[in-house]
Amino acid sequence: SIVEQLDYVFNPGSVAVIGASNRIGTWGFGVMSRLIGNPERKVYPVNSKNNEVMGIKAYRTITDIPYPVEFAVLSVPPEKTPEVMRECVANGVKAALVIAGGLAESGEEGAKLEKELVDIARKGGIRFIGPNSMGHINTHSSFSTLAWMEDVKPGPVAFLAQSGTYGQRVVRTGTHQGIGFSKFVSNGNEADIHLEDYI
Repeated sequence: SIVEQLDYVFNPGSVAVIGASNRIGTWGFGVMSRLIGNPERKVYPVNSKNNEVMGIKAYRTITDIPYPVEFAVLSVPPEKTPEVMRECVANGVKAALVIAGGLAESGEEGAKLEKELVDIARKGGIRFIGPNSMGHINTHSSFSTLAWMEDVKPGPVAFLAQSGTYGQRVVRTGTHQGIGFSKFVSNGNEADIHLEDYI
């Protein structure tokens, strides 16, 4: 059921960050920074060039990780997303976040790429956020993929926004006003999980 699948989206026991990076200012660095704060969750950086990211052993591809991975963050260029999603399926990943823009919102070529991405994920049983997403958070399980947002105050409000920039502005403003959030999702293109699924 979608509820069970969303458990992997909002409270996975293990996460791979594909495109994890040691370079400050990159998506791969920002997402890793958010994830390594929770010692109960296993985090596996995937980087084709470095053996370590932030002092943690890195793997060349997700298929090289010898442990179960429940959630994958795809911080890779748009043209690489289908190939990486295939690798996620091969590894038995349950859910994912696709950060890359430049898919269906960019025209015909991007739309073809997005359709391929969805087909691979559907056949492999992976539900995913995005593409063209700035990430998501579940404050109750201390889980955040929001590269550019630090701590969000926990509370009763769940917020969904197609636009990541607008959504983060609302969450930041709410936090400054003392409003706490349970979850926030930057839905992006909603190629797979839609607004009504989250609700």
